[in-house]
Amino acid sequence: NLQWESITSYDVGIDINLFDDRVFLTAEVYEKLTEDLLFENYRIPTSSGFNQLRFLNGGELLNRGWEFMMDYRIIRTADWRWSVNFNTTQNTNRFLSLPENFNTEQSTAIGNGEFPRRVVVGEPIGSFFGFRYHGVYPTDTDAFARDAEGNILRDSQGNPIPMTYLGTYTFRGGDAIYEDTNNDGQIDLNDVVYLGNSNPRFTGGFGSSLRYRNFDLTVSFHYRLGFDIINMVAIQTEGMLNRNNQSKAVLSRWRTQGQDEPGMIPRAYMDHPANNLGSDRYVERGDFLRVNSLQVRYRLGDRIAQRFNARSASISLSARNLYTFTNYSGQDPEVGQDASNPFWIGVDRANTPPPRVTTLTINIGF
Repeated sequence: NLQWESITSYDVGIDINLFDDRVFLTAEVYEKLTEDLLFENYRIPTSSGFNQLRFLNGGELLNRGWEFMMDYRIIRTADWRWSVNFNTTQNTNRFLSLPENFNTEQSTAIGNGEFPRRVVVGEPIGSFFGFRYHGVYPTDTDAFARDAEGNILRDSQGNPIPMTYLGTYTFRGGDAIYEDTNNDGQIDLNDVVYLGNSNPRFTGGFGSSLRYRNFDLTVSFHYRLGFDIINMVAIQTEGMLNRNNQSKAVLSRWRTQGQDEPGMIPRAYMDHPANNLGSDRYVERGDFLRVNSLQVRYRLGDRIAQRFNARSASISLSARNLYTFTNYSGQDPEVGQDASNPFWIGVDRANTPPPRVTTLTINIGF
């Protein structure tokens, strides 16, 4: 029978006010255990006469985290006001258990542009799984299977065993190198490993507010640190799988036998079966620092305001999303969740990034 998810949570916090209201500190630690998780379209053995249940309760998910905030009023004089603020938070989640017969393989597709999706006890929601990418085979003779020590594997006749994809395609010079984790000479689902996850280790922001007489300057920043992104855009624009426009990165592709250059990507090959498999080649660090807002304001003096028969007047210029500092190669590192799949988080599909907005404001009070 269906029932509500049950949540047990603990929350401990403290507020501190120091130095005659100049420093405010807030800290909080929390834990939330969710039991009887509600799963949708849950697959069941067909021996039951059905292939899935519309909804099912089962499993446990644990969230733990902490938050910290600080507000420091540095200067307070007749002409000057200056304060700074800072906040940071960390949240971790992991499955403690899953329902009986739960299919941990949400997707087993491993073709070009495909990342297998798994739900694993002990791992967080938003985990990425795929192959480890090790560059490009310089020559045909480099594309042989090897053991854990790097020695070439040979058949009973003493011939080198070629590396294959699913036992059907034989790798050659210019093709992508993937780690054969079980050293069987074949790249397949058994070589899929954990690559990272989309959950940031730290999220927060900081800012400053400065006032000198009638001038005000306010700035705020937002950051996320310690998380990964799947760059699906790079797969589409560097894969050379079809006739779509490609990025300038393809100018660094492999072209001739023996070519081995830093940053080289696999060769151009229409509909190549395995040069763009879901791998850490397309998993990037998403850390960023964004200038979230900046505002400059000037308050006109009473005499000037009275010329307009007004009690007060001010003019301000503000901007939002001014600039983002990041090493991520995509458009915007602040990637959201696929609404159709709660387990598919942190995938960049070139959604429109937040616009840079500049506003001029004139306020007059009568």
